[in-house]
Amino acid sequence: MNKKGAIELSMTTIIVIVIGVVLLSLGLVWVRGTFSQVTSLTQQAFIQADQEIREKMGGDSKFYISGQTFDLKIKSKITISVGIQNTEGTDASFTLKAEQSGATVTPALIFKIPGAQSIKSGDKKGIPISLEIPSTATPGTTYLYKISALKETTEYSSEVIVINIVA
Repeated sequence: MNKKGAIELSMTTIIVIVIGVVLLSLGLVWVRGTFSQVTSLTQQAFIQADQEIREKMGGDSKFYISGQTFDLKIKSKITISVGIQNTEGTDASFTLKAEQSGATVTPALIFKIPGAQSIKSGDKKGIPISLEIPSTATPGTTYLYKISALKETTEYSSEVIVINIVA
């Protein structure tokens, strides 16, 4: 009688392990697919920003932003294309920074800025910046943000953008 109970316990254990392995495998496949899509979307954003910059940025411009004024609703997201042209005589690494300009307004907007970008001498590069309006923002509020391109730690060029929160 004890042997029958032991066999039933081992069968249950094996079934639970098999189900666990199957669920783990399905979860890993799903996560891998999700990360592949995110990587693809990120690459597409960089390609689109780069194409826009190459088409619209002047030959003598150091810095370009795809708009100066943005009217956005609460909880909305937008991608802003920023272009940097390396007019220095050597290859350089550039980073972008967004900071409020003028009077500080709360809540702060959420900028997602890629890391340092290496740009060859005389070349242009488009960089997408993601901007998200938090749910706590108030309609009718106007934000001024200075978007700066930094070469190493010194400011290379900058522009101010205006973000109006609309209902």
